[in-house]
Amino acid sequence: MIGGGASGLLAAHRLLELDCEVHLFESHAIGGMLQTVRRGGWVVEAGAHTIAEPEAPVRTLLEAAGVTERSVRVAPEVRRRFVVHHGVPVAVPLSPGELVASPLLSVRGRLRLLKEPFLAPGPVNDDESVDAFARRRFGSEVAMRMIEPIVASSTGGDVTQLLARVLFPAHVAYERDGGSVLRGAMRAGMQARRRASTERPRGPWTGATGAGDVATQLAAALGPERCVAAAVDRVSLMAPGVAVGSGEQRHRYDAAVIAVPLPALDRITIDGIDAGLFSLITGMPLASVVTVTLGYRRTAVQHALDGSGMLVPASERRHVLVTAFPATMFSGRAPADHVLLTSMAGGVRHRDLVSADDGDLRAVVRREMEHLLGAKGEPVFTEITRWHDALPQPVAGHAARLQAADDVESAHPAIAFAGAWRDGSSVADAMRGGVRAAERVAARLVRN
Repeated sequence: MIGGGASGLLAAHRLLELDCEVHLFESHAIGGMLQTVRRGGWVVEAGAHTIAEPEAPVRTLLEAAGVTERSVRVAPEVRRRFVVHHGVPVAVPLSPGELVASPLLSVRGRLRLLKEPFLAPGPVNDDESVDAFARRRFGSEVAMRMIEPIVASSTGGDVTQLLARVLFPAHVAYERDGGSVLRGAMRAGMQARRRASTERPRGPWTGATGAGDVATQLAAALGPERCVAAAVDRVSLMAPGVAVGSGEQRHRYDAAVIAVPLPALDRITIDGIDAGLFSLITGMPLASVVTVTLGYRRTAVQHALDGSGMLVPASERRHVLVTAFPATMFSGRAPADHVLLTSMAGGVRHRDLVSADDGDLRAVVRREMEHLLGAKGEPVFTEITRWHDALPQPVAGHAARLQAADDVESAHPAIAFAGAWRDGSSVADAMRGGVRAAERVAARLVRN
């Protein structure tokens, strides 16, 4: 098992469940983007704040590792998000009544949205961008003011380049199978509400004292004897099995799941695979972002912060992509009478920001928090984390890159790939992808 992020950890647990012996190699911090910083009463997420509801196989593994026993969920009353509109955070409508009264859409924009169920499905286009799909189904106002900031907040990317079928597969399927995205979403919502009446609580969740705890618990459940603090620089395909190289050390295994980010994958020499396929995979475009967390006294921030966070559309011409309100979502994240504002900046909108020095970054984000949320004066706490080339960008050609990964696995059954570049950028996607990679390689071992 190469890589100790969400994908690698879940792959390791699934392999153990399948009665395979496992060693997990990780040269940096366990958890990937599940990193929590604790300092002086502040609890700050350097990466992901929450994890979407996992699929049943993932949930089973999390329960077995004791993770779910020490988890918390975002309370329904604070799941509301805001979108900046003409410099003012406006609550995202949660019902038709709120939509009618919301200033986010003009009368013309609302009428255009309401036309969606009556529009004929468009032609099948695997390379249709998120922006083109949203404009075609919902109109330009929804595309610019709602869809674009949602996508930018999670990918750091450009909606005119990112693929709709990758980022919104369910919505593309609603149009393809039922003719309407809104009708399909309403049916899915009703089914989810029916399930909610009989199932356990669902919704975004995280570790009780931070997302980093999820990774720590998963690693602890593996046991220290299975976790190897070392970088892998070479994988040699043998007959049968593989040899995993770490410096001068070589370890022989029946198979390897490679679950590392693309920059790390590019630094691993995999002997025996097609160089053209490998370069196609590692050539996937990437975005870099930086998270800037500022802590304030509660009295210094005018906004009520009565939600989970604030999205910032590109049309607002701001540097910040999204700002989360962690102390509203979860208790114990800030000292008494203080609040946290965690902003993500950079991405393809402002590539240079990620390399700016800490002082400049702090000043830029502080000004935007003052303008948008009424945060007055100097913050009393600052934490900055840079994520270089961390967010894969599924753009035109993405299918060919995934096919290249499939082709490599088909030619070499002893290896399987997992990670955000292959399975999706969310933590839940990564966990699901790790489980599936483990199952693929285990099934091949049985056949062979």
